Formats: sequence, structure tokens, C-alpha cells
Amino acid sequence: MSLPPTTRQAAIEHIRLELGAAIVCLVDSSTAMLLEVSPKDRRSASGDLDVIAVGCTDVVRSQQNLVAAMAGTADVEDIMVAVGDEFHVYHPLHDNSGLFVWAVVDGDRHNLALTRRLMQRLSESLLTPAHPSMVAS
Repeated sequence: MSLPPTTRQAAIEHIRLELGAAIVCLVDSSTAMLLEVSPKDRRSASGDLDVIAVGCTDVVRSQQNLVAAMAGTADVEDIMVAVGDEFHVYHPLHDNSGLFVWAVVDGDRHNLALTRRLMQRLSESLLTPAHPSMVAS
């Protein structure tokens, strides 16, 4: 199910605020295109997020290919990468859309297991119509 852009943006912003993440992005893994970003500035302290989205897509695709090569029947649920004092969490949406959520959280302030569970729960908002409080005005 595809959500309208304003609803997607509101959902991504909601995920960022709930996670306390520095950045949350919705990326299309078939095109490596950045669809939504929170905060809205596409340039971050890390660099150009449009360029970074391509690298994130490579991470997700390589893990999906690895699982397939190992004759795995399960989908990749999450990918976590520790980079310095940050956790990068990649969460493919399981609606066969090819979309995934990428979040960057402070590793000193966050528990990785709890961050992962919260990301899974919050990402469901991208698959269902948003609660009225999440819709951008």
C-alpha cells in the first residue's frame, strides 16, 4: 500500500522523534532514491543524504543477496551497523514495496535491541493509514 507523500513525511518525522534519531530516511531500494527524510534538510553533518542513500541501498541489497545465496527462506528483518558512537539501523518494509527505513541513533544513549523493536513497531505506520495526529498540517 502506498501512502500519500504528506502522510509518509509525517510518519518518518514521527519515527525520528520517537526514536530520538538524528536522521530517519525512507529509501526505495530498487532505485536507491531518497523518498522522505527527517529532518527535511537533505544535507547533514554526514554529507549529502541523496548520495548516502545509494550506499545504504547497497548495504540492504547485499544482505538480501547474501541471505538468498545461503538458501535462506526468511526475509532480512533488520540490519544494524555500529559506526563510531552511532548505530545505523536499516529496516526493510515487508510489503514487497522495496522500501526501507534507515535511522541513525546515538549509540551512547540508545539500547540497540530496544531501538530495533521500536523501529519495527513504528515502521508499520508507513504501511497503514496514519493516525490523524501524524498527518502534517
